[in-house]
Amino acid sequence: MSSPTSSHPRGSRRSRGAVLVVVALGVVAAGGAGVLALTDQDRPPEDAPPRATTPRATLPGVSPEERLSWAPPELEDPEVIRITEDDSSLTLEDDQDYLLVLPEDEPLVVAGGLTVDGGRNVVLVGGEIRVPDGYDDGLDRRALYLKEQTGTVHVEGVRMSGPLSEGINLGQPDGATVQLQNIVVEHVTGERDGHHADLLQTWAGPERLRVDGLSGSTDYQGVFLDPMDFSDEEPEEFDLRRLRVAGVDRHGYMLWGPEDADYLEVSDSEVTLERDRGRSLAFMPEEEWDGVDVVDELSGGMPAGEPGVGYVTPGYASAP
Repeated sequence: MSSPTSSHPRGSRRSRGAVLVVVALGVVAAGGAGVLALTDQDRPPEDAPPRATTPRATLPGVSPEERLSWAPPELEDPEVIRITEDDSSLTLEDDQDYLLVLPEDEPLVVAGGLTVDGGRNVVLVGGEIRVPDGYDDGLDRRALYLKEQTGTVHVEGVRMSGPLSEGINLGQPDGATVQLQNIVVEHVTGERDGHHADLLQTWAGPERLRVDGLSGSTDYQGVFLDPMDFSDEEPEEFDLRRLRVAGVDRHGYMLWGPEDADYLEVSDSEVTLERDRGRSLAFMPEEEWDGVDVVDELSGGMPAGEPGVGYVTPGYASAP
């Protein structure tokens, strides 16, 4: 488990700029394969005022059960930020919406991954974040840190790779909704006497955590939820769907959460365990994770669309 006090992002305050965005998911998502293109007829007049946009589904022939549960928020006058190795630690304005775009043709390779501090509604769809070799510090081997958003942050279709010690960390004491969908964290590695690795960890909030389609493997911990460790507000909703977590090499807890968490709901989720570990050694507290099956092999049943470079969204079952 990483320490929130040592996880402050590095970077400078971004300048604000109104940018008109009229695109579909997949056009702005990292990766050009299978994306839609705008024709001249689709393009708005140059003097058209900025307006809110909701990207639409682009992957054809998807059954309802293969779609994602939650659509991204509508963005009002969003600023578009293209993430680069030199611009991967962002400090955003609390009253501004943002559309974040990872590199289109290759992974973002950077120590410390991507840090997003602030912003109101923030959307990131598609792409890959890869941690390079050669770093010992656990925070240099983190893929994604989302911190202190004030609206809805939506991350979808992202692959996280390399010698990871952390997948996704959340520090969300300001009432945000966090939506994490169709995400692969390939593998995280930790040590009992060193960095306590997690696929997903929160130590503050969010008010609503929505996960649909999170897969990965770990030799330490999987999903570690402690939303009131650095926050006084009890969450309203933690809705976790289609978790696929593999425990390997004498792993620790696959799923850890607070006791008596009436706000926590888990469905259609599976884990694999080291052969001599049972539920009592993998889930804490055990009764909070009744919606999770222990299986010999993960069965799939994930949303359509391949996370990473070239990702195209399968669409959504619900409106924002």
